Amino acid sequence: MQYELKGIHYTPSEKTREFFDEKVKHLERLQDNVHNLEFIVTKTTHGYELSSNMHLKWGSLVHIEESGPELFPVVDIVIDKLHHKLSKEKEKISGHH
Repeated sequence: MQYELKGIHYTPSEKTREFFDEKVKHLERLQDNVHNLEFIVTKTTHGYELSSNMHLKWGSLVHIEESGPELFPVVDIVIDKLHHKLSKEKEKISGHH
């Protein structure tokens, strides 16, 4: 699945990109429903903020934000929330047909 990773006051390292690659694989079974996926990592004085925008094929936008002192646990939380939200959105669409 293709996605875009941006940093604000932060430049994602190769290790970070590999971690994102591995985590985004969890969304691949639902990728036919995703038009565009974007992550924005912001380095703050208290840690990291991760914002995600997922545009779905039927026009919906899923926006998730999370923050914490360490980046990788925040990524795990955001991916879990995206997976849950995408599954719910897919059920809603499937239920209407």
